[in-house]
Amino acid sequence: MITQHLQTHYFWGHRGWSPYPQNTLISFVGALNMGVVGIELDIAPTKDDVLFIMHDSSVDSTTDGTGNCVDITWEYIQTLHAKKDGIVWEDVTIPSFEQVLDYFKGKNCLILAEIKRYDTKPNLAHDVAKMITDKGMENQVYVQSYEEVYMDTVKAYNSNIITGLLGDTTSVELAYAVAHNHNFIAISYSDYPVDTAENIAASTAKVSTVRAANRELFLYTVDGEATAQKYVDIGVDGIIGDYASAFNNLIWLNKLEQNFPYKGNVNPTYRYYDDYIWREVIPQQYDGYDWIDVKATTFID
Repeated sequence: MITQHLQTHYFWGHRGWSPYPQNTLISFVGALNMGVVGIELDIAPTKDDVLFIMHDSSVDSTTDGTGNCVDITWEYIQTLHAKKDGIVWEDVTIPSFEQVLDYFKGKNCLILAEIKRYDTKPNLAHDVAKMITDKGMENQVYVQSYEEVYMDTVKAYNSNIITGLLGDTTSVELAYAVAHNHNFIAISYSDYPVDTAENIAASTAKVSTVRAANRELFLYTVDGEATAQKYVDIGVDGIIGDYASAFNNLIWLNKLEQNFPYKGNVNPTYRYYDDYIWREVIPQQYDGYDWIDVKATTFID
């Protein structure tokens, strides 16, 4: 039985932060510097079994290269550059999963890693679990997938890795999570309508059902400050979205204490209080993906 409430409040940057090419280091750093607790990313395997960060089954739409992930080598991927809205970012490359782990290890953030389905790579989930374990990052990396067997494999390899099930229907994923000792479910926000008072009441009751089962509930993909606020109000445990900048304001307005892994550290944020005025830091093109220093994180009424 799961006995610890994760308290993963609240926000995850979906593939990083939307102004930058998705699933790249610059995108991840951008999201984290907006104050979210963690980043969501996607893991794919190469032909030569290197784990790298890619949402689609091919590299065509988000890089200047071409080919299915499982048909190209890591050597080839290292020559590629990220692409967003048809524009190639010459200085932004495609990271491996190991590079992401090495970069963020020990930094005050979480990583929510989705394992994509690849039938020709039967050891994929095992390899993800092994890498997290070998890096000693069970406290920083959560793993999720639409593929239940993948999560069973990860949990069997290392029961300390926090695992979750992705899906569209709460009842189905919750039942499996309880039966197989997974920690959370990540459900499409469409299963939790909040457009009317009646729907808000029904969605709140559904959140209570998940909580009664001692599991966590994350919702994806929630964009927009007003909608995200409604999900904060009904008590979900995590909100995954593209626009970390919208989440930043909600963190402060709601005085949310997110579940950063290193409690003694200052939480990264763009917003700080100085001379009795809220000041905003303008997003910059990060040189070398430097971690931005925080001015202050005290909540001011």
